[in-house]
Amino acid sequence: MEKTVTGSATVQLPKSAFTVAGKTDENGRIIAKTLQLIGKEAAFSWQAPAGKWVVYSYNIFYHPGYDGGKVNYLNPKLMDVFISIAHQPYEDHFDGKMGKSIPGVFVDNEGDYGWKMAWSDYLAQRYREL
Repeated sequence: MEKTVTGSATVQLPKSAFTVAGKTDENGRIIAKTLQLIGKEAAFSWQAPAGKWVVYSYNIFYHPGYDGGKVNYLNPKLMDVFISIAHQPYEDHFDGKMGKSIPGVFVDNEGDYGWKMAWSDYLAQRYREL
């Protein structure tokens, strides 16, 4: 959910995995140093400071994916497995030509087939770390 808040208005926000807010500049871009986590889990009300703010609430929705699988494509641990089953056979078969004479690689493009972008259960934690 996205909501724009102007002035020092109070807004009611729904239950979410987490909700962030950031003040915007005159071009509508978020001013990075103002971006903050303002709530998580339970519904809540928030009074925006003066100015124009944008609020984003994030929730988790699971779907089986195009192939019916339940893989968390954003899990960093997946890469070790993915490389061994998707890229290593090409490397083995083409004898060191990967990255040299083979001009392309296989990748999954998130958002294909009209699905929403990928999500990971640790996204909020990683967001805070960054």
